[in-house]
Amino acid sequence: MSLSCRCVRIVCLQLPGRAALGRGRGNQSSFSRKSATVASHDSALKAHRQNIKRREQNRQMRTRLRNALRDIRAAIDTDDPAQVKDALRQTISLVDKLAGKGLIHRNTAARYKSRLASRTARRSAAA
Repeated sequence: MSLSCRCVRIVCLQLPGRAALGRGRGNQSSFSRKSATVASHDSALKAHRQNIKRREQNRQMRTRLRNALRDIRAAIDTDDPAQVKDALRQTISLVDKLAGKGLIHRNTAARYKSRLASRTARRSAAA
């Protein structure tokens, strides 16, 4: 009795500048190929699909966070109190959501909120 290994080979194309491991540096073609072997069991294939979907959603949420932080910092510099108040409310809401989902650590979320609040208070006191 011999056991055979049935595996599915999955090839993912990555965008330029993203190496298979870590950050891409050095000479790379326009696309780098990353190949991974995934078991052919239905549950393993489903888990792989879920991981791909979650990774993309997490990447989008991290991008939203970076953009929101950039926008509120720009709003603080413009000295428009209404715009700052609205941006601060939206940014704190987003930070709390990401901390709740585990995308950022709760201490990191608290640090972001604290620094934004103190920066806003300092700017409004100066005005």
